[in-house]
Amino acid sequence: QTEADVEKICVEDVRVGDYLQVEPGAKIPVDGVVVRGHALIDQSILTGESKPVERAKSEEVFAGTVNVAGKICIRATARASESAVSRLVALIEKAQADTSPTEKLVASFAKVYTPVILCGAVIMAALPWVLQPTAAESNFMWMRRSLILLVTSCPCALLISTPIAYACAISTAGRNRVLVKGGRHLEMLRKLSVVAVDKTGTLTQGRFAVEHFAFLEGKGASMAHVLRGVSAVESFSTHPVARSLVEYSKEKLGHLLKNDGASSPPPSGVWDFKMEEGHGVSATYSGDRIYIGSARGGGGAGGVLLRERMEEAGDQWLARTRGWEAKGGTTGWIMLNGSPVACYSVIDTLRNEATDTVEDLQKGYGLRVVMLTGDNEGASRRVADAVGIAGDDVHFGLLPHGKAETIKQLRSLTKKQQQRRSMAVAMVGDGVNDAPALAAADVGISMGCAGAAASAMETADIVLMDGDLKKVSFLINLSARVHNTIIENVVLAVALKTLVVVMTFLGWAWLWLAVVADVGSMLLVTINSTRLLQSKEKLQFRREILRQIREGDNVIVIDESDDDAEIDFGHSSDLIVIEDSGDFDSEIPLHTLAAGSLRK
Repeated sequence: QTEADVEKICVEDVRVGDYLQVEPGAKIPVDGVVVRGHALIDQSILTGESKPVERAKSEEVFAGTVNVAGKICIRATARASESAVSRLVALIEKAQADTSPTEKLVASFAKVYTPVILCGAVIMAALPWVLQPTAAESNFMWMRRSLILLVTSCPCALLISTPIAYACAISTAGRNRVLVKGGRHLEMLRKLSVVAVDKTGTLTQGRFAVEHFAFLEGKGASMAHVLRGVSAVESFSTHPVARSLVEYSKEKLGHLLKNDGASSPPPSGVWDFKMEEGHGVSATYSGDRIYIGSARGGGGAGGVLLRERMEEAGDQWLARTRGWEAKGGTTGWIMLNGSPVACYSVIDTLRNEATDTVEDLQKGYGLRVVMLTGDNEGASRRVADAVGIAGDDVHFGLLPHGKAETIKQLRSLTKKQQQRRSMAVAMVGDGVNDAPALAAADVGISMGCAGAAASAMETADIVLMDGDLKKVSFLINLSARVHNTIIENVVLAVALKTLVVVMTFLGWAWLWLAVVADVGSMLLVTINSTRLLQSKEKLQFRREILRQIREGDNVIVIDESDDDAEIDFGHSSDLIVIEDSGDFDSEIPLHTLAAGSLRK
């Protein structure tokens, strides 16, 4: 197309399937997929990542992000009202309207407390006139005392003691790239006894690489045809494994065509694409029906047919895939017109923070961490061993409904074991297949916003917008601090007002003192709650340092705001921590550095 073919339209008029040209420096108007060109995209509004990311053909871009450099053409995949940013705004509005059980309890108390105090003040003012109509001076004194009681007992401080604490906590979470959809979800975090986590994309990075790909000869199809089919069909899927297969197929196909001296024919259309939930995908490509996925139980027609035809592959290939699984690979098969023609194994890498987070949840908070995954046993146990999850707490081969059922069982078991107090189960996941489990848990936590499954983000109660698993520990700590702050607020409000009420009946209070007590209690509650705004991640960072170091270690903390900061825990020098906006960046043995104080 030429520039003459481009016209400007309102973002509300963009329809799914429209082609949009995005100039350098412009905001991307709707969610879409790049069809031509490449660019650097600033996604900080969604992910908090300061460094722009490169986007090329077939990669996703999101509304509200900025095209820093490069001209691209995208195909719209959602209307403006359905974009990731629009969903995020809707979630924030919902969070603002949500109330926690503690807020509801305080509001219910105020509904009874206020009319009781009002009636008491009226009785205090009127009863003396009924009993002693002629004692005007004494009666006026009781009227003044009733006014003092009325002003002092105003429940303003009590009513704001809870919502203002949650508002500050949710604001602090937002500053740390965490969206909490209401105070009740934050309150539930302090009651956790079990945290269930998905494997792919949660404990791991969700960036698969094809480790093994074996083509079965003599099945009536060439490898080039199979690779073209895999690339075409899997390009319709957003699963991390699908992306790795597309990349591998294109690369392998390029090598084959280069060696054969042939050119790649134009891709044929893909028809009747279907996702077989928890198993794989199937579609018709170039007249052939292709199934790509696993052979485990359940699933749609493709998975059932594959299990019936597995014997055609031969014992050699079945043994090979089992060997790949034993080494921690995630395996699958490619079936063409009902016959297995290839098998593959993909591997994933752990998140950098996964091990520390699991250890912190287990040892720092005394929680049980459980893995729920649809992957095979070998890959599941490899990740579990690496992060420190016990073998009995690894549940593998689960379909989406299986994860939800396991969450329900954990909730039931937890309540039986802890009959004296309410205990909760949290689920941390990132994909469409995690949505049922996120909904079944007491607290559902979704990993990431940009690129995350819309159903997971909308179903979850909390969204980790930057996909940082460490934020789970941060949230649990924040939940405990909010609870303590609410208790402090209530005690402050009630104690101050009780003191003035007692002084009123003793005749030691005046109306101005009642006003000061009422306004002062609100100010104290507000100031006390704003301490939560200072927590960001730095308090959690410092707590983790103190927990990890041994007694007798010397820790030097270099902060952005300090020219020279040293905390001495003894005589040895074992650990240095570089702090940047509260993030734990690195550990360097001190014996590699020169003696003496370190400067910024």
